[in-house]
Parts: sequence; C-alpha cells; structure tokens
Amino acid sequence: LLTITRLGGDGETKLITRPEAVEEVMASAAAKFRRRYPGYHVQVTAPEELLMSPMDATLMEQVVLNLLENAVNHAAGATRIRVSIARQEKMVQITVLDDGCGFPPELPGSLTEGGALPLARSCADGRRGLGLGLTLCSAIIKAHGGRMTAESRPEGGAQVTLWLPAG
Repeated sequence: LLTITRLGGDGETKLITRPEAVEEVMASAAAKFRRRYPGYHVQVTAPEELLMSPMDATLMEQVVLNLLENAVNHAAGATRIRVSIARQEKMVQITVLDDGCGFPPELPGSLTEGGALPLARSCADGRRGLGLGLTLCSAIIKAHGGRMTAESRPEGGAQVTLWLPAG
C-alpha cells in the first residue's frame, strides 16, 4: 500500500529514475530471494551485452522479488524459477518463469484491466494477496513506461514478462 501511495493515483506519476544495469538489479533481487528462501533455486541469465534501463532500482527490485516470492507462495509444485534478460528492439525484456501450476485463466484480462485478480484455482494455496501484488507490479512497470504480461505456459508453470525502455 505504501508503494501505491508513492506511485500516486493520477495516472501521470513521474518516477525519479536513472540508468541502471538491468542484470545488477535482477541479481540483487535474486540474492535477497535466496536469503529469504534458501531451499529454492533461482537462475538469472543475461546476455553478454550490458543492458541499461532508466528505472527506480528499488521499485524494480521489489517487482522482481514479488514475482519470485509468488512462485514460492502460489505456484504449487514449482521446483525451478528462472529470470532471463534480453534486448527486444528498443526495450529490455525481463522474463520470470516457474514450472508450477500456472495462473488462473482469468488472470491476463484482469491484469490488463486493472481489476482484482481471482484465486479460484485448485492449485492455489488459498492465501490472499496474489492479485494485489501482481496488479501493483503492473502499475510500477507502467509508471516506468513499460508493460507487463502474465500467462500460463503450455508446458506448465507461469510466465511473467516485463518490458522496460532500454537506455
């Protein structure tokens, strides 16, 4: 809720950003995740090229940490979590994926429409908070001039992809 307040409700929020090495921000989020969840392995892959993006590094780290924690708390059966970074034209693409149960079918539409997200899925553990966290992540990405998608993978698991401006 504090982050929502920080972003404001006017839809025109201006973040204070500076160019950051995306791999370093992702590695920092992964390191924090490993300290909190030593029994889980997360793999971060990045290209040889140094990818920079203007961002609030603290907020972006929190977004990725939230996505990693969702894999632990809501992705029943997940054994692998991966974060990959790539350049896609003028954007930096960050993908977080797991091999758990995937998302409820209602998720993608709810995310893009800004609505509350349901947890009506037999593999969900019944905890509340998944929807608010993903909606907040999406708002943070949009405030950075990017976009976010979430989908279940055909081979199983969930995939959340973030696109941020390269710079």
